[in-house]
Formats: sequence, structure tokens, C-alpha cells
Amino acid sequence: MQSLQIHTHDQQNIAAQFYPCDNAKATVVIASALGVPQSFYRRYANFLNHQGLQCLSFDYRGTGESHYQGRLNNIDLIDWGLQDLNAVLEYAFQLTSVSAKVLFVGHSIGGQMLGMSNYAEKISAVIFIGSSAPYWKRWQGINKLKMFFNSCVLLPVICQFGEVFPAKKIGLSSINLPASVISQWAAWMRDRDYFFGYQFGLDISGYKKITAPLLSYGFDDDNFAPAININWLLQFYSAANIEQRLFKSADIGPVGHMGFFRDSFKDSLWQESADWLLQNVDRKATV
Repeated sequence: MQSLQIHTHDQQNIAAQFYPCDNAKATVVIASALGVPQSFYRRYANFLNHQGLQCLSFDYRGTGESHYQGRLNNIDLIDWGLQDLNAVLEYAFQLTSVSAKVLFVGHSIGGQMLGMSNYAEKISAVIFIGSSAPYWKRWQGINKLKMFFNSCVLLPVICQFGEVFPAKKIGLSSINLPASVISQWAAWMRDRDYFFGYQFGLDISGYKKITAPLLSYGFDDDNFAPAININWLLQFYSAANIEQRLFKSADIGPVGHMGFFRDSFKDSLWQESADWLLQNVDRKATV
């Protein structure tokens, strides 16, 4: 594993980890969930590495080892895709031995952000894990009340008290996060179309340009990404060749939103995902 600093077009430094291997068949970019440091994916990256897939993980600006140059309140959450992910994908395509073979694994918000990168349409294959468009009204029962309270009350109020959101203290994440990030995230969750909504004025045209095979994993015990919200996100990837796999915890055991990356799934979910990536590695990238 090699530690790297990748420079964005707006002059930020993104901390990344590169997992090289001899005669790599492709480079897999792993994009983290919100509030999850890249170190969480190390065992999965090492597993893919032993399958002949070199990996590149990273921390979004203002999180983990990616220290933001400037005031935290100036961080725009969409720049995690427009700038950070874009710079990492650009770097991946510059790796000469596999310049035309870049694959992508996005966990939660990592999958949401993919279409914001100028390089997304050149990726050969994509896997989403628990990626959805989390509008609070699409939950059911008590979970709907929880998501309403979080997105409409708790998160916006706490964000008023400083530049750092105490995500560790309230049990939202293992790391604290910029308050500006959480404030925007909560606003997105209050919109039917999440950040794709008209009111946010974002250019989402890149999503329709992604034609790669896209495998979306969902789990019936994932309270952060119910199937209805997964499906809502996938509609924006309208040109992709989408395959969905929804697993029941009764069949494979508890997974939730984070469990896919437990090494207890090495011989099942991990191997299945690696085999799928390898089957699609020779797909020609769209120029």
C-alpha cells in the first residue's frame, strides 16, 4: 500500500491509498460512504488486490486524512464528486499500465456522486453498495419518523453551532464531519429527488452519459438504503446496463449498511463482486 496526495483542480489535496499489484488487470477506485474513512475499505481493497485488481481509495475533503485548505464552512458537499472523485478518477486513468481499464466501487454516497465526474463515462464497470437517493418520505413506519427528525430537525439544528459536526458523539459516524457537509446532506434528504432536484441547480447531465455495466447491491436490513430509494437513484443512471441484486438477511445473515465490507463475506459477497468486475474488465471504455 502506498500513501498518495492527489491534487484537485481547485487546489485541494486529497489523501489516497494505492494498492498496486503485478500485472494488474485494472484499477478499481473505491469511493467511501459519508463519514467513513478510506481505512475502512482496506481489507476489501487487499482482497481485490489478490484477485489481480489494483485499488485506489481516498478520503473526501474535510474528512479522514484529507485536510481542507480553508474554512470548513466553505466546503460544498457536491465538490466531493465534482472535484475530489474527479481528481482521483483522473489519476486512475493516468496509471499507464491500465489507462483504459478503470473500474469503480461506490459505497452509499460514493455511488451517488459518480455522475459528477468528467471521467465517469470512461469507466468500464461500476458496482454500487447501498447507494440510494435517501428522501425521508420514502421510508416506512418508525424509520420514516426517524429520517424526518434527522433531516428536518436534528441535523440542521446541530449544524448551527460550529464548523465541526459532532458525528462521533451522536453515533452517526466514526469521525466528525464538516457541519456544512451535513447541512447540505440534510437539505438534499428533504427533496424528493435528493441533490438531483431542480431547486439545487446542479448539472446532472453526466449521469445519462454512463453506459457501463452497473451492479447495484441492496440488503433488506439496510435501514439507510431501502430498495425504493435505491431504485430512485438508479433511474438517473438511465443509460447504464443495470443489474440489481437484493439480498435477504435471512439467507446470508445480517449486513445492514456497512456489513458488506466485513471479511466474513470474503468467500461470498466479496468473491462475487470480484468475479463480476473481472468479467467486465475488458469492456471498452466510452470516449
